[in-house]
Amino acid sequence: MGVDHWLDEFGSVMLATVVSASNSSPMPVGSQLVVTSGERFEGWVSGGCVESEVIAESTEVMETGCPKIRELELRKTWCVRA
Repeated sequence: MGVDHWLDEFGSVMLATVVSASNSSPMPVGSQLVVTSGERFEGWVSGGCVESEVIAESTEVMETGCPKIRELELRKTWCVRA
């Protein structure tokens, strides 16, 4: 689904985009995560490590209309994979 489809269906969405990344980042610059007002989402910005934090902040961004730039650090304690 493209962002236009999400806007048509849900009316309001938040789009998170990786604007800078270290060499160890699991997702490259340009990776995106789209979130609806009901916290439905599609895409990845960290391979699963910080998506829940980004989704939680999406409500505020959609309510205020004010964009945010966040620096998120990936730590092994946050991202445990089976």
